Amino acid sequence: MKTPTELGAALEYKLITIRALAKVLINSNSFRDGAEGDAESQLDAADEQGIQSAIEIIADHAHLELVGLLNSLAVPAPYFQAVQSETQNRAGAAQ
Repeated sequence: MKTPTELGAALEYKLITIRALAKVLINSNSFRDGAEGDAESQLDAADEQGIQSAIEIIADHAHLELVGLLNSLAVPAPYFQAVQSETQNRAGAAQ
């Protein structure tokens, strides 16, 4: 089992990754929507869908890390346990 410090670090890493992927999508959309310059979007619809799916998977795992962190700190949160089950179901279906 991970320590609270390890869980916090894993959660932070996942959130930074989600932010970076979101910026890629935002930048791609701005090129497609008529940004100035000669550069074109490097992502097509399938690429964007792949990034969106990656964001969802990483977010689900980040949520599991958050629940683990809350549980390790003995934070009473029945809501998180219910959502954890839902997240685990979605994560299992994605595999």
